[in-house]
Amino acid sequence: MTDANAAPEGAPNTLATLIERLRATGLLNTPLLDAAFSAVARHLFLPGVPLDQVYADNAIPIKYDSEGRVISSSSQPSMMLLMLQQLDLQPGHNVLEIGAGTGYNAAVMQQIVGQSGKVTTVEVDP
Repeated sequence: MTDANAAPEGAPNTLATLIERLRATGLLNTPLLDAAFSAVARHLFLPGVPLDQVYADNAIPIKYDSEGRVISSSSQPSMMLLMLQQLDLQPGHNVLEIGAGTGYNAAVMQQIVGQSGKVTTVEVDP
C-alpha cells in the first residue's frame, strides 16, 4: 500500500527531505509543528510543479499579472514556520485565514488545530 500524500518514490527532493532541512535550521522545533508539516504533502497543492522546486525551501509563484509580475505564491515553508510559531496555534483553536493561495498553509494549520478546531480560509482568486 502506498501513502497518497507521499512524493513519488525516488524523487530527489521529498517531503521527508524538506522536513529534515527545516529541522536542521532549528525552525521546526516543536512536536506540534513537526507533526503538522510532516503530515501535509506540499506537492498535492502545487500540481505540475517539479518536485525539486516543490520541496525546496522557497516560495513558488502561482499567479502572474498581465505584465508577468508575480502576484501570488505558495509561501516559503520556513517563513510559514516563523508565522505559525508567532501565531502559537494549539489544538482546538479556530482560525480565519485571508488569502488561501494554494491551500497548503490552511492544510498545515488544520493539522495543528485538529478535529476540535476549525480553519476557515478565504481566497479572492479562484
